[in-house]
Amino acid sequence: MDHLEKVEKLAKKAGVSYEDAKMALEACDWDMLDALVYLEKLGKTGYGAAWYSTDGPEPDGTVFEDVPPRDKDTTFGELCGKFFGFIGRLIEKGNQNYLDVTHKGKHVLSVSMTVLVLLLILGFWAIIPLMVVGLFFQFQYHFRGTGSEEDINSILDKASNAAESVKREMKGKD
Repeated sequence: MDHLEKVEKLAKKAGVSYEDAKMALEACDWDMLDALVYLEKLGKTGYGAAWYSTDGPEPDGTVFEDVPPRDKDTTFGELCGKFFGFIGRLIEKGNQNYLDVTHKGKHVLSVSMTVLVLLLILGFWAIIPLMVVGLFFQFQYHFRGTGSEEDINSILDKASNAAESVKREMKGKD
């Protein structure tokens, strides 16, 4: 069987264009079975399943009733659903984690991460300097929530200690 016949046969069996069939055959060294599997992995076959056998009758190319055709394009509504689902999970996660503010060991404020992120988006240039100045007035910040916040809390403790040492240095030089 020459190359043109293989391209035509694969295009018919897989329900793809001649260009896709030729590309798959070239990529698979002109092996029909490998090319068919290759096209299925790329999601280019015209139906949900392909059939190939070396013994027995060949299929007529009809789509099986129990296997629906594969949608190649995602609709705008599905994309919006995925996006808003992601945003919803992100907000839920943010509402499970908090930033605790303490002053001289006394609890002052707890802010959910969702609110903190909104504050940072809306007033970054006010919130960050306020937090840094707070370090010099013995405010401490700690995260609490659903899991691994030890690393960030150790960094925040180091920042508090650094602010205290800078403050002590400044007092000693006066």
